[in-house]
Amino acid sequence: SYFDNNRTRLGLIAQEVQSAGLPDAVLPIGNGLLQVDFDAITVATISAVKELDLKISDFSDLNNLEKDRKRK
Repeated sequence: SYFDNNRTRLGLIAQEVQSAGLPDAVLPIGNGLLQVDFDAITVATISAVKELDLKISDFSDLNNLEKDRKRK
């Protein structure tokens, strides 16, 4: 994050995006500079949310099965 006209702005550092496991979301733009491809970040984020949702659903199902087993 940084300040611009007394407002906090959010951003990403390309090298951190690369090291976080999303090297395809970083594009070289010349002179050794890198740019974050926010479309790629959005797609990765949506995929991660879907995956987490499935895991939460699986854990919820397991929890319900455990509760049912204890009732018997």
